[in-house]
Amino acid sequence: MGKRNLCKLIFIFSFLMSLLAVYDGATLPSILQPVHPSWLSWSLSISDIFMLIATFCVAFEYKVLPINFWKFILVSYIFNALLAMYYEYNAGGYSQYEIIGHGATSLFILGIICLPIIYYFDDLKSEHDHSVMVR
Repeated sequence: MGKRNLCKLIFIFSFLMSLLAVYDGATLPSILQPVHPSWLSWSLSISDIFMLIATFCVAFEYKVLPINFWKFILVSYIFNALLAMYYEYNAGGYSQYEIIGHGATSLFILGIICLPIIYYFDDLKSEHDHSVMVR
């Protein structure tokens, strides 16, 4: 499977998960809502949107914004996801095995979701190298 097709699948998966998160946020009772602060929820939502944009750009070969912006988005996305996991596990109610299993699964999915933006770095870097060589 090619890089573009893989990114299209990841985009569809990420898009559907984002829709599910919005739906859950609107319909779940407050007892089941996330335990992290609201600023982290906003930050996660914003970084989700930018990760979806980056995945879309890789899948459909669009190039927007400089590479340093996308590096910041990647770092903030990973930081926000890890911070949300920290708040969740510190709230209690999990055994060690649940934390290890859920944490490993979450990190695996986080890695898959971050893969397209790493591909995007390659696309932007090769475009930059090509434009420098043309001059």
